[in-house]
Amino acid sequence: PIESEILQPAESETFLPEPKGKLLIHGTGDVNMDPSYIPNLVTNGYGYAWSGLGGLFQRDDLTVINLECAISTGGDPFPKEFTFRGPPESLPPMAEAGVEVASLGNNHAYDYGPDALMDSRRHLKAAGIAPVGAGKDQDQALKAAMFELNGWRVAVVGIDQVVDPYPEAIATDDKPGTAAGHDTGLMIRAIRDAEHQADIVIVTIHWGVELDIVPRAEQVELGHRFVDAGADIIFGHHAHRL
Repeated sequence: PIESEILQPAESETFLPEPKGKLLIHGTGDVNMDPSYIPNLVTNGYGYAWSGLGGLFQRDDLTVINLECAISTGGDPFPKEFTFRGPPESLPPMAEAGVEVASLGNNHAYDYGPDALMDSRRHLKAAGIAPVGAGKDQDQALKAAMFELNGWRVAVVGIDQVVDPYPEAIATDDKPGTAAGHDTGLMIRAIRDAEHQADIVIVTIHWGVELDIVPRAEQVELGHRFVDAGADIIFGHHAHRL
């Protein structure tokens, strides 16, 4: 008689997913590094902007801000009531304070035109801060920043729904600018693309109406669409309200 033996897989061949740790994530609203608008930055240095936090952003896993100005020494201001521009030397203190992601998807990143916008991306990357929400074209503006954190793959998508100047500031297939504008389809596509690559998707979006104290119905509806598309966290800003 022929005896047969059923072989069990060796213990070393059993692969278990790596356990994921806890994450602490912070998000901010509008951050401005223009010394002509905030004289304390001239008097006290750019680290002053982060001095009251007690190292809060250094103790977390990810900090996402909305950078409400161009970071450049060039470009010409658009004829609008407020135009904001900060110098490259404002960024190292920001990185040292614990900021990892800065969204340029807002109504002031384009204040000094497309070249200054692209300067902003370059200076942020040189400081070790990931830029989102704007780029050399639509694809780059919508592309998520990716992070590996405590076993999680985290994506951050930046979106600008408050466009100024409109429509010049919106990125297109062949022009620098901010992400999406009022094109909801582009927003949803960017979130779905990120969701296919990441465990956690963070959306940082400039939206709403300045000085509103609660979100309007259209923001609530759009937020639900983002969640359905794969967003896990939504940081909204622009209203200048808590």
